[in-house]
Amino acid sequence: MATEIEAKFKIDNVDEIKQKVKLLGAVLKGTKQQIDTYYNHPVKKEFQGQPTYLRIRTTDGKSKTAMHYKLKNYEWEELETSLEDGDILRKIFENLGFSVDVEIVKKRETWEVPNGEIVLDAVDGLGNFMEIEVDSKEKLEHYCDKLELDLKNNKLQDTSYADLLKAKQRGDGSE
Repeated sequence: MATEIEAKFKIDNVDEIKQKVKLLGAVLKGTKQQIDTYYNHPVKKEFQGQPTYLRIRTTDGKSKTAMHYKLKNYEWEELETSLEDGDILRKIFENLGFSVDVEIVKKRETWEVPNGEIVLDAVDGLGNFMEIEVDSKEKLEHYCDKLELDLKNNKLQDTSYADLLKAKQRGDGSE
């Protein structure tokens, strides 16, 4: 179980932000294709009154399942575990009444920084984003300052990719 401090920003110029990330001394850990399948709970949509997400993530043929729920601004609880067989868990979810809510396909580039990581995501149907994931709000503010990003800026996304894509598909939201 881990608590994450994270902020997500819509990125207009990927090359420019990548240069800024490199100037931080970040080390490229790798680039992977990920498929995140989010599920609807058959009864409730929230956990303890907060946004909650249940997903299976498949990367390079390996799957993990996770439950995320928001604790407060920028802070999320993440319960995640590796799976021997993601297809079996999909079948279990289906048999329990869970249905697929939305599927997110993205190319994720991960950069390691002290006390965290910065990821650059190219999300099918949504565009480019950057997430800063660290272990404290102070470190989040530090990296935002170094990358010339404002946590109050309108480019900050406080919405999951799943919710952004569903809003776009409904035609009731902007990226």
